[in-house]
Amino acid sequence: MLKTAFLTLLSLAIAIIGGGGSVW
Repeated sequence: MLKTAFLTLLSLAIAIIGGGGSVW
């Protein structure tokens, strides 16, 4: 569960920083 949550937060962070609106 912890790993899944971490990956989710990481994906959100990358989407916000990298694309500013890109959702994987």
